[in-house]
Amino acid sequence: MTSGCIRAMPEPPTSISFQLKSAYRQLMRFARRPNVSTADIHNWYTYVMPTRLKHRVRCFTGKVSYAGLHLDRVELRFYHAHQIHPTLTDVVELHLTLENPDPGDFMRAMSQCGRVHIITAREYHDAEIHDLNFDEDGIVLVDWRSILPTAQVRFWAEMLHGQVANSRAFSPPFHRGGDNDETVDPA
Repeated sequence: MTSGCIRAMPEPPTSISFQLKSAYRQLMRFARRPNVSTADIHNWYTYVMPTRLKHRVRCFTGKVSYAGLHLDRVELRFYHAHQIHPTLTDVVELHLTLENPDPGDFMRAMSQCGRVHIITAREYHDAEIHDLNFDEDGIVLVDWRSILPTAQVRFWAEMLHGQVANSRAFSPPFHRGGDNDETVDPA
């Protein structure tokens, strides 16, 4: 006879939740080291956090730059709808002061900041120079559903396939299936 208690099964190491918690523990160990700066935390995200995990967290918003649609052979970039580096820094700085920080804060921040638009390299460069304001900078974002299927094929093949967690939702009908479509659910 059992005691009536159900033992929780551990998360599989392949789950996104498990991997994000692991990345969080790694980041916090790094952040607690002496002389670690804000720039070091940014570099951790950019260069240390596993690319495969970033691809599982990154989700396309369904917004594409009008210029990217209408210029042939233009270089495209992902633009994070919410800036990852300041958000990550805020979470880390707060968690360094807490006795029992909640990794869920990091997971929610990664989910929120993982949302990306597709814009041109020129627009991205301008955003790097100064705070990007889509209205003031004349950048028009177009909804995916209003884009011609031929353009959707181009964006999906060049930018979305294998690069964002939700690529299947935006794939042309003849490309559906075969992608890992797991998105972050920090609940």
